[in-house]
Amino acid sequence: MRIFGAIAALALFCGCSSGGPSRPTPPGNVVPAPLVIRWEAPTENTDGTPLTDVARYEITVAGPGQAPTALSESPDTRELVVPVTSRGTWTVTITAISASTGAGETAEQQVAR
Repeated sequence: MRIFGAIAALALFCGCSSGGPSRPTPPGNVVPAPLVIRWEAPTENTDGTPLTDVARYEITVAGPGQAPTALSESPDTRELVVPVTSRGTWTVTITAISASTGAGETAEQQVAR
């Protein structure tokens, strides 16, 4: 019994009870960042003919409750890094723009962060 009493007294003395030293609270509003967007370049047109004249990519990124941000990237770009500013579902669209025929079909992806 004396050992149990000694252990209980030691626990109180060491701050192992609720009366121990104050510690930091956990970080709040932790948001994963950044959002890395990667894509493969299209190689053909919708009619099956080879695609040889991509002028640029038009990309839009929209976070939860945000208006889309439009970006334009060179035809050599295959990766884009976008800062994540809030939690939720982000929508990304990418469209290849042909120098001769204009906008192609749009790829859309939703990503939860």
